[in-house]
Amino acid sequence: MKIFIVSQGIPSSKAPLNGIFAWDQALSLRGLGHDVSVMALDFRRKWDRPLGKHDYEREGIKIYQYSLPTGIYRHLLPVLGRICSLVYKDMLLSEGMPDIVHSHFYFMGAILASMPKRPNCPIIITEHSSKLNKKLSLISDLDKKLAIKAYEYADRVVAVSSALAERLKSNFSVSAEVIPDMYNLPKVKPAVKDSEVFKIVSVGRLVHGKGFTELINAFYTAEIPENSQLIIIGDGPLKEFLQTGVINNRVKLMGMKTREEIANYLSEANIFALLSHSETFGVSYLEALSVGLPVLGTRCGGPLDFINESNGILVPVGDTREAALAIGQLYNKKFDSAEIIKNCEENFSSEAVGRRLVKLYKSIS
Repeated sequence: MKIFIVSQGIPSSKAPLNGIFAWDQALSLRGLGHDVSVMALDFRRKWDRPLGKHDYEREGIKIYQYSLPTGIYRHLLPVLGRICSLVYKDMLLSEGMPDIVHSHFYFMGAILASMPKRPNCPIIITEHSSKLNKKLSLISDLDKKLAIKAYEYADRVVAVSSALAERLKSNFSVSAEVIPDMYNLPKVKPAVKDSEVFKIVSVGRLVHGKGFTELINAFYTAEIPENSQLIIIGDGPLKEFLQTGVINNRVKLMGMKTREEIANYLSEANIFALLSHSETFGVSYLEALSVGLPVLGTRCGGPLDFINESNGILVPVGDTREAALAIGQLYNKKFDSAEIIKNCEENFSSEAVGRRLVKLYKSIS
């Protein structure tokens, strides 16, 4: 199939998470033998990439990128819709008519909706956004408007978790099909774990919503050996604040790391923990499961789809006491790492999720 993917950017060394979900899907579909091109409309405020139109190829995928650091893209829909139309015309001239156009996030779908639909070319939108994963009264009027515009334009809407699908149904009367995100962690040589030190790894942006304050407090009060370590990977505005809570260097803030580095840290750990307040899905949990780690998470949406008693524990959001008890339980409980890896591969690997996407494409094309 010929597939056009519409994304808000492409991951780079300066912005490794920009457009990462869409890019992982593009690689998956390319790996399954499909003809994939990406329209990357990068409207971030940062001046960290070539501006204007820039076409290139990466890993066998042709990328049509347009960068304009507006930072207020949601308020410039007519202008951005015009840019989208110009880039799309270039793609049609070079690649021909696609079988499917697959956009990610409602705001990109709203930009895409500025163009007239073409016959025999279905439009799919996958929703990941935490901005919509809340009660309708808490969503801004602009975001409501953009979401409605995008979903009305689409032939099919996909949500990355059951919880998010339920939100879209209640907020926008949209019946979304659930297809999860995938993990794409590099395989690394299994490490020899330090039998003398119990290690907990956590990965996420250092912001309030990821629950790192609760995690650090739970770690210090959990019934685990005193030489245990909590290793936190990520960066963000709370880094300095979190550093003040470190006692005896048992909590280590490692900053941003590459996927390969994260894989190495996970391979050396005993468990993974992340106490998010809200997750539309939760790829960080999947990355831990993919190397056989049991996980501690919260009942915050996405993780409800894949964390269970066979691979971890879920606790209420914001409940430090329950989190501390769970850490102690995970320290004492034995898990079948091989079975955790097998279940993760069967349901959330690049190939598994890619095949589900292709099945959806064929059902509507």
